[in-house]
Amino acid sequence: MFQADTGSLKLLLDAGTTTFAGDRFPMPPKGKIDAAILSHAHMDHSGFVPQLFHKGRIPWYCTPPTLRTSNLLWRDAIKVAILRRESPYITEPLIREANKHAVQIPYAEEYEFFDGTSFELFDAGHIPGSAQVIVNSGKQKLLYTGDFNSAKTRLHNGCVPGTRSADAMIIESTYAMRNHPPRKDIETELAVCVKEAITTGNALIPCFAIGRTLEVLMALRAKGITRVFVDGMGVAASQIVADYPEYVSDPDAMASALASCKFVENNSARKAIGAGKGNVIIATAGMLDGGPALSYIKAMNAAGRGMVLMPGYQGAGTNGRSLVETGIISDHGIKFKINLPVKVFDFSAHAGRKELFDFVRKAEPKKVFCVHGDEATCITFASELTEQGFDATAPKLGDSVVI
Repeated sequence: MFQADTGSLKLLLDAGTTTFAGDRFPMPPKGKIDAAILSHAHMDHSGFVPQLFHKGRIPWYCTPPTLRTSNLLWRDAIKVAILRRESPYITEPLIREANKHAVQIPYAEEYEFFDGTSFELFDAGHIPGSAQVIVNSGKQKLLYTGDFNSAKTRLHNGCVPGTRSADAMIIESTYAMRNHPPRKDIETELAVCVKEAITTGNALIPCFAIGRTLEVLMALRAKGITRVFVDGMGVAASQIVADYPEYVSDPDAMASALASCKFVENNSARKAIGAGKGNVIIATAGMLDGGPALSYIKAMNAAGRGMVLMPGYQGAGTNGRSLVETGIISDHGIKFKINLPVKVFDFSAHAGRKELFDFVRKAEPKKVFCVHGDEATCITFASELTEQGFDATAPKLGDSVVI
C-alpha cells in the first residue's frame, strides 16, 4: 500500500494483505484518506480494501474485471478462514459496503478529483484488468506500475509505460535479479510433459485461478491438447474474464479454449477423473494450499500414476514448495508423501530482469522507487539503476519522500 499526498488530496495506491502470521495488514494510512486506486485483484494488492470501510466511506477505483475478481478473492478468503476455524478478517457486510463505493474505470480514461488531480489506468499485462496508474497533480506526474509484464503472453500483449518522463516511478522489483525463459519454449516443454503423462496416468496442472488457468488452457489448446478438465476457483475466474474480451489480446482464442474444456461440477466427477487416466486437469490452487488440486494429487498418488506440472512460482512455506523440495504435502495437518514426478514451469506474470530495465529506460522517469521484492533485490535493483544514470532508491516501510 502506497500513499500519495498532493497537499489537498490523500490517495492510496493499492491496499493489500499478506498471508504471513502476525504481519498480515499494511501500516495504517497517515491521516484521513480521500480515495483509493486499485491496480489489480490479487490479495497482496486488494485484500485490505474492505477493511477501509470499517470506519470511513471513500470512493475507490479499478477496472471492471478487477472489481469482480476482487470480490471473488475476498469471498474465497472468508471461506478459507472458516475452513481453518479462524475468524475472517473480511466480512460480507464490509464487502457490500466496499462495492457501494467502487467506481469502475476503463483503460485510458481520465478521472479528475476535486482538487484538479487526475489519474488514468493503462494495461499492465499482469492479469486481465491489471493496470498501471498514472497520477497527475499540477505539474507533477507519478507512474505506479503495480505488478506488470512487458513480455507477450497468450492473454496479453506486452505492456508499455503509460507515460514518459514522470517525476517519479514506483516500480515492482520481483524478478529484478533473473530473466524468464522464452514463453514459447516453456509452452512446448509443458505440452511434451502433458502428452507423456497421459499415456499412463493423468497430468495435473495446479494453477492460480486468475489469469494463469486461462493462459495454460490456451497454451495447451494451441499445442493440440483439448481433453482438459478445469476445476476450482479458476472456473469462476475464467468466466469473469470471458465477460470482458476487450481486456485480453486474443479473445477468439480465449473463447475457443473455454469452449473446448470441461468444467468439473461436483465431487463425484472429481473423484472419477482423479482416479482415471488420460486426463489433463487444471485445478486451483497454484501452490497446493487448498482447493481441488489437493484432492487430485492424493487420488493420483494412490493410483501410482501421472505427473504434477507446476506452472508457476512456489512460495516459501507452501505445499507447492514442500512438494518440489521434499516430495511431501500437508492436508488438514496430515502429511502425505507424494511418489509422482513433479516439474516446475516458469509461466510468470511478472516482468523479468531484462524487461524491468527496458521498462525504466523507455519510461525515462526522473526518480525511481524500487518496491515489491525482497529487501536485497530492491536495494540491488536500485543500485544498478543508479549506475545507469537514474535517481533510484529502495524505500523502506514507512518512508516518506517529497517529489
